[in-house]
This record gives sequence, C-alpha cells and structure tokens, in this order.
Amino acid sequence: MLEGHIKELQSLLNQNPDLIKLSSPFAHGANLLYYLAANGVETHRQISSYNAANIVELLLIQGVNIDVTIKSMEDLVL
Repeated sequence: MLEGHIKELQSLLNQNPDLIKLSSPFAHGANLLYYLAANGVETHRQISSYNAANIVELLLIQGVNIDVTIKSMEDLVL
C-alpha cells in the first residue's frame, strides 16, 4: 500500500472484504487508513505513495472506518 500498488490492494480487498475492517494487532490498533496517513512515524518507514490520494479513495469506497480511534504512545501502558 505504501509503495502505491493499488491494483494489488484492490485485488486483496476483493478477495477478502473483511480486510477493510481489520485493525493492527499492535497496541495502537490502527487500520489501513491510519497506516497510509501516518507512515512517517518511524524513520525507516517514511514512505509516501505517489498515488496516496487514489488509495485513500479506494479505502473510502471499500468502507474503511474513518471514526476509528487509535491509542497514542502516551496512552499505552508499558
């Protein structure tokens, strides 16, 4: 997704429609939209897709939850 492979993402979403509803197994619980928008959190992952707007549009069409709340690092109990 971060590399802009929109056709592959579309194929994965078509094969598994529930994928759009999943959240990360990590404590923050981010969904696909958060991963696309917050890719600059870690230096080695600071990648912005050239077609990020198209990917956002696809995620919205597929029904990604825009109201999901994730936990920030300050909210996490270590």
